[in-house]
Amino acid sequence: MKKFEKYEQIYINLVWIFIVVSIFLVLFGDYVYITENKIISVGAIQKLCFIFGVGLINFLKGVVVRKGLIVYDRYYLVVRYIEPLMLTFGVAFLGFNPAIYLIFFFSVLLTAFRKGRKGSLYFVLFSMITNLAFRFLYIAMNKTVDKFSIIASPGVLITIMLYFALFMFSIMCGRIYEDSSGTSKTIQSFMLNWKRNMISWRLLRKK
Repeated sequence: MKKFEKYEQIYINLVWIFIVVSIFLVLFGDYVYITENKIISVGAIQKLCFIFGVGLINFLKGVVVRKGLIVYDRYYLVVRYIEPLMLTFGVAFLGFNPAIYLIFFFSVLLTAFRKGRKGSLYFVLFSMITNLAFRFLYIAMNKTVDKFSIIASPGVLITIMLYFALFMFSIMCGRIYEDSSGTSKTIQSFMLNWKRNMISWRLLRKK
């Protein structure tokens, strides 16, 4: 298993922890705030179904990593870019707390390690566009919702600040990766030249 595959496996294990915590928070919040005489609310059922879907995707991602398919770009891009689609959908339509976007920092870090600064910036840009698209789609589908109250809500400001931080974080991670990659290539080139010089020197001694 390559180094970045190990990092992906660590990330998958971390997502399982997030899933377990999310299930607990949904059930606990439903138990505390439910007002009707029901065992569980419809909203909680929808959130649990969504969490189950996230768990299924995470399981399939683990299969892809263990089989070594993550090294191929077509599998990697599907695995990486399905995350912002699911999370932004959950926040926009199911009412999950925007704090769930904090997991994007791990995704950006892994993307920078695999694709460099440009790849991580593309990932953040895609996540932001997806977020805006789902947010405006939700507004368009719910005509009774006060559009101004949603746009001017504190959640929007928090999301903007979050994506600004993600852009800065992706630039930093990409730069660190490119510098470390350049240093590694320099060391490899030095070692290769040193070995060639040693072989040439030994051949000259034999002559």
